[in-house]
Amino acid sequence: MRIFNIIPVVVTNKFEETKAFYVNYFDFEIVFEEDGFVDLISGGGEEFVLSFIDKNAQSIPEKSFDGNGLHYMIEVEDIDEEYSRLVKAGLKVPPEITFNAQGERHFTITDPNGILLNIFSLPDEDDEHEIHGNGNGNGNGNYL
Repeated sequence: MRIFNIIPVVVTNKFEETKAFYVNYFDFEIVFEEDGFVDLISGGGEEFVLSFIDKNAQSIPEKSFDGNGLHYMIEVEDIDEEYSRLVKAGLKVPPEITFNAQGERHFTITDPNGILLNIFSLPDEDDEHEIHGNGNGNGNGNYL
């Protein structure tokens, strides 16, 4: 089997709020929308697709997502820039960026459906401080 793409599709009871969240805070664009179904595509050079179905749509799967067990890892080039941008946009974010055991700087937020979004940047290989972490914070960065 040769897989070309995998697109997560979440059935939600917060359809409009979810669309607005990804469009307003993460610069996704609506590329298709019809009958309670939407495909969103990311900007910024790389294309990533997320899809959502309104739980009240006629063609929904068995049940809607309950907010448990799904976690997106979103790698960004400049964690400080993204953190600042989201704060300025009014999104509820944790009070600080933390380090995890791998030396990645990150913070975690949730979308309207309860999906965890771990926004992170890889450690700079030249920065020993980042590779081993700085010991502050609890290391999980969750702010839920």
